[in-house]
Amino acid sequence: MTTRRKPSMLDVAKRAGVSQTTVSYVLSGRKDVVIPEATRKRIWQAAQELGYRPNSLARGLVRGKTQTIGVLMPRMDSSFHALIMDGIQEVCTAQDYRVLLADSRHNADLEARQVEMLLEHRVDGIISIAVAGEASGDWVRLLKREGVPLVIVDEHTFEGEADCVISDDVLGARLLVEHLIQLGHRRIVHLSAGTEMSAARDRRTGYLLALQASGIEPREEWIRGDSFFMPVERIRQVVEELLDLPEPPTALFAANDDLAAEATHVARELGIAIPAQLAVVGYGNTEVGRHLQLTTVHQDPRLMGQIAARRLLRRLQETEMPVKCIVLPTRLIVRESCGSSLKTQN
Repeated sequence: MTTRRKPSMLDVAKRAGVSQTTVSYVLSGRKDVVIPEATRKRIWQAAQELGYRPNSLARGLVRGKTQTIGVLMPRMDSSFHALIMDGIQEVCTAQDYRVLLADSRHNADLEARQVEMLLEHRVDGIISIAVAGEASGDWVRLLKREGVPLVIVDEHTFEGEADCVISDDVLGARLLVEHLIQLGHRRIVHLSAGTEMSAARDRRTGYLLALQASGIEPREEWIRGDSFFMPVERIRQVVEELLDLPEPPTALFAANDDLAAEATHVARELGIAIPAQLAVVGYGNTEVGRHLQLTTVHQDPRLMGQIAARRLLRRLQETEMPVKCIVLPTRLIVRESCGSSLKTQN
């Protein structure tokens, strides 16, 4: 089978009856060279007839920009991250920027390799959906040294070093736990996502602040878990440990809706009625949360992505713009998973 040869710039020049240099000027959009309009039209017509496609990357390198944004995405199977990506794509497309996606799998070493790949493709800037905590510091600071704009979404570990767009997770978690306390709960455990990511730390902080404000002494054994991305087997183990405490909890606050969904599944397998015996609340207001009627906190991931993209594109124009952390509001969504009537507990 013979492979069809792609038409070259020289082919376009021959068809249009001009020099290859003139073709290069026209197809690269050079406005500083005087070329008759009739010649420009003839060149574009020749290119179209031959099916010639200009190398946009090479053309961008000549201008110093490739009109390409790199995006680091930690989980391709996350509906929350997909909505952030949707917001990024919407803004970039409207501004004629391409998006080059890289899977980081929330691993600092892989993040660093993917950043190098994006830089090799000459991206104008990078948006990272979360980062793998302090371990990501090397590549974050590399981008800063090399003058490559960076915006981090749903994470503020590097606040002050890079632009970030986050939700008010301390307030969101506090609202959730205060709601449980208002329902009469006193033994409220937290299925945590650990301390690596700022979102996990902030939700733990909100949980603790709500307990303390109500005069409930937090217990060390009430907080278990170490990641948003725990394997199902690990989630099951942690939930079973929480439900097997000497004084069983009457409410469980999970760091996100996915963890809350698995906690609900485990509890029901153990014969625990939701919410009669155990109230369960999540975080994020994702599709799984809506399906399970989880009480949760609403975030707006698509808006987060849109704001992050706008911030990055603006920084490409205003390089001396001060670094900023943009905090979006959260709100409580009350559904069936935590019940609705006050309970009396010992």
